[in-house]
Amino acid sequence: MLSPLAFLGLEASRGTKASGAAALVDGDSGQFPKSPLVIVNGRKPGPKVWLLAGIHGDEIEPMVALQRVFQDVDPEELAGAIVGILITNPAAFWAWERESPLDGKDLDNVFPGDRQGTFSDRLARKLFDAMVGLVSEEDCLVTLEGGGRDVLSARLIEVRGSGDAHEERAMTLAHTLCNPNLRIIVRIEERAGAWATIYGSTITREIARVVPAARLTVEAGGMGLMIEHDIQAHYDAVFNLLKAMGMYPGSPKVPAKEIIEIEENARVFPRRSGFWKRWVDAGAWVKAGDRLAAVLDELGTEIEALVAPFHGIILYIRGFGLVNPLASRQNPRYGVNVGRYAKPS
Repeated sequence: MLSPLAFLGLEASRGTKASGAAALVDGDSGQFPKSPLVIVNGRKPGPKVWLLAGIHGDEIEPMVALQRVFQDVDPEELAGAIVGILITNPAAFWAWERESPLDGKDLDNVFPGDRQGTFSDRLARKLFDAMVGLVSEEDCLVTLEGGGRDVLSARLIEVRGSGDAHEERAMTLAHTLCNPNLRIIVRIEERAGAWATIYGSTITREIARVVPAARLTVEAGGMGLMIEHDIQAHYDAVFNLLKAMGMYPGSPKVPAKEIIEIEENARVFPRRSGFWKRWVDAGAWVKAGDRLAAVLDELGTEIEALVAPFHGIILYIRGFGLVNPLASRQNPRYGVNVGRYAKPS
């Protein structure tokens, strides 16, 4: 008889689902919130798909998509297993913040973590230790994210540019995730440069240093708007992945238009403080020199304009109506992110 799958104290036998909550940080009196998690252990053997939502506490849409995935997936039809954490960073979630309010750190920048560190460091270490012992090279690691409280995200898939066979596998899988609401694939070069700094200590990268499994990030949503197309983009991406990996029956949902691959992207930052006026939305096509957004002063006078550096598509754009690059509570990473693409339409 095959043994059940156990993770962070939760256990599921073959052909069953299990749900629970795990304390990812050991507190003095249990005061830290727990993370809801689910295991779907298929009737048949196979690889594992790891699904992590809520690494940033304000990215709501992927959490809802995972709720639906775990409600709908049938363990009798599944080969292998799904292991998911619906709210990886509950302290940030309950504060509706990107970072933990307990130490101000971005959880996805501190892996593999530190057992003697602050709240986020300890959470990262416990999660890393729990996952790395169970991940195999046949598995796929997927983080499900969105724009968060301040930012609108286009519906896209990020592939980390590691320059090896594992990137090739991830790119192949990324194409299978594409669906009627998701057809943009963005390659992020993580070996050098600015993006390497931003993505240098993510959970998927740190685990892949030990076990080189494929890893992907799905981005869709933002500002807690709960747009159904954003939620559906995450949901269909998960089921498409399961089908492409031979883990679940049925045919993937395919996009109605061509898949767009982005090899280069640039961030355009506001430098002034004031009212934020968007001229375009996430997912919009732009040409070099097009107006993207403006900053207005207290009287409504434009004091700064942001323009597209090249032809392309808006990957992320600040949606919040006030911008102050010096304020600690505002995410300084956006602005606008534009992906270069040769065929705007």
